[in-house]
Amino acid sequence: MNRMKPQLLLVCILLFGAGCASNYQRNWDNAAGKSSVIRSSTGSSMTVPARWSGTWLSEKSGHNGSLRCILLPTENPDEIHTWFDSRYAKVLRFKMKSTFAAERTGSSPASGLRFSGSDSLGIFGVYEREGEIVGDSFRSSYRAKHDHGVFEMRAAD
Repeated sequence: MNRMKPQLLLVCILLFGAGCASNYQRNWDNAAGKSSVIRSSTGSSMTVPARWSGTWLSEKSGHNGSLRCILLPTENPDEIHTWFDSRYAKVLRFKMKSTFAAERTGSSPASGLRFSGSDSLGIFGVYEREGEIVGDSFRSSYRAKHDHGVFEMRAAD
């Protein structure tokens, strides 16, 4: 009987993970070909692609993997909401939703969008990120208690 408990727990975790993955995939599919309008408190706005795809790299360990992001506007000006989906070793999958402070880097249509934010990871410390979107390029750095690295993505559509 005791032997069944770990197996049952593993099945529950896998089913929960599969549900989260399908929810992300449904949102990813729904964002195809769409853009997000990021509003500024000054009244200007900027349109950026909603879907991004690329890689992440730990500059500390060299670990890396695939990365996708859905970028969504929020109700508040000067903010963007992100939903990241990353993979490591083709099997482990991590998802994270975050809201970032965002500001336009200029007034021309070719200007970029700079963003920054942090999330508490409990015993793992604070996870800080900052980056910039210019055209179809999304580059971000991250720093945590035991790791640091970069995200590099291109517009997926």
